[in-house]
Amino acid sequence: MSKVKHNDLLTIELLDINSRDSIANISKEVGISKQAMISKIQNLEKEGFCQFVPVIDYFKLGYHNIHIYLKLQGMGREEYLEKIRLLEKIKNITWLEEFIGEYDLAISVFYNSIKDLYNILDKVYYSFKDSIREKELHFIYEHIIKNFSFGLTDKKIITIVKEKDCLFSPSKMHKKILDLIKSNGRFSYVDLVDKLKISYQQVRYHIKKIEEQGMILRYKSIINYNKIGYHHYICILKTVPGRNIDIVLKELKLNNLIPFISITLENNVILDFVCESHDELKDFLDKLKSKYAKIIEEFKILNIKNLIKLDYLID
Repeated sequence: MSKVKHNDLLTIELLDINSRDSIANISKEVGISKQAMISKIQNLEKEGFCQFVPVIDYFKLGYHNIHIYLKLQGMGREEYLEKIRLLEKIKNITWLEEFIGEYDLAISVFYNSIKDLYNILDKVYYSFKDSIREKELHFIYEHIIKNFSFGLTDKKIITIVKEKDCLFSPSKMHKKILDLIKSNGRFSYVDLVDKLKISYQQVRYHIKKIEEQGMILRYKSIINYNKIGYHHYICILKTVPGRNIDIVLKELKLNNLIPFISITLENNVILDFVCESHDELKDFLDKLKSKYAKIIEEFKILNIKNLIKLDYLID
């Protein structure tokens, strides 16, 4: 059961559809004044219910993505936290998350060469050394990003980000802008003018070019589902080698409780699932596996315990 008010949930849902939507539009849909909406958005972000971000196509910028899942053993809490602090400082590690389940820790790494990848993996493995009981690596070639629905609107936005042969090299100014807005999807043009020391018209021109060139695909919210009162899981679906998974993906895309799907080079599927109870998830996965028994071999469930790091890489 949600811990927040209906108006707050509706606001979060609308901002997940477009986190740069105008105050006038959002306040009209929610049914409150513009000033009240300004305060509401500020409070939701300040209290950690959501964060507003641009969806940046890192594949287009020449990066590749790998997920690392670790099961750890024989490590005290203080030693563990010390290792985590070291990992947080590695800029190519954009996501660190703790779990309850078959793995304890997940690490997302963006890299632009095999050499970079090996260097980062060496740092991760050296940090934990003999404490790694089990590990699982997934090379990601496609992300499917959806808006999450609390059932308050019927709008659906699906953004697909996948590995590309045709890469794009942004200008120095575009890199500066991306770095400034990468964790602030509701950025102010006035603030950018002040920080970049260029005119308002130039800022608007550069933002438009970045969007037109596909470096930014849309603007959305990163929602703290646990804080709202929902359970947030990562599910790893292992598929039968050589099987076409399109029919499974089609069903996953239609499910409002799945805001994020990743597809690996091995054709396995990693998905986020948000629900009010573990039984709801287990029932969904059991039915999915039964329905597509010739495609899905097994699944693993990871209950998200704590988001340690969520950052965005602009080199």
